[in-house]
Amino acid sequence: MAGVITTSLVVQFGSEGDAQYHLSAEIDSREDGFNGGETSFIPGDSPIFLVYKSDELSLTLESSTGGTQSYASGTIEQEEWLIFANEKTRSLNKPPAGNVTLKYYAGVNGASVVGDQITLPTKGLAVYRATYDAKFLAYKMTNIPTTLNGATSFPVVIVITGTAA
Repeated sequence: MAGVITTSLVVQFGSEGDAQYHLSAEIDSREDGFNGGETSFIPGDSPIFLVYKSDELSLTLESSTGGTQSYASGTIEQEEWLIFANEKTRSLNKPPAGNVTLKYYAGVNGASVVGDQITLPTKGLAVYRATYDAKFLAYKMTNIPTTLNGATSFPVVIVITGTAA
């Protein structure tokens, strides 16, 4: 069996006040995106990844191999299901840049939106679909070698740190 499979887990520790900030990153997998829909890369490639963050955060990026450079910024329309399972509040996956449109499907009706928080009038079961724009910062991985310590298949770790201004 050939190939490499990897996964990661991030456990956030901090005070409750830290929860007001958002920071996430992903490879740009959109068919019409910067990588043309590609999500697998070979040594020497320069893939683009997207960072979504709260406006109050400034970023520091570190790479285990090669480097990163700012590439672009903009907004991308997001659509996501919001499933409330005996809950009153849910957060969107990314910070919205402007209005959030909710479509009600089932359960408790009358949800309200404040920032990235969707709140039901009462705790309960509900299903909604949210549509909104999210601001992104695109970064390009640079100077990735074609071999690393003799290997032609290897991971590159990027750590993105957000600091509240």
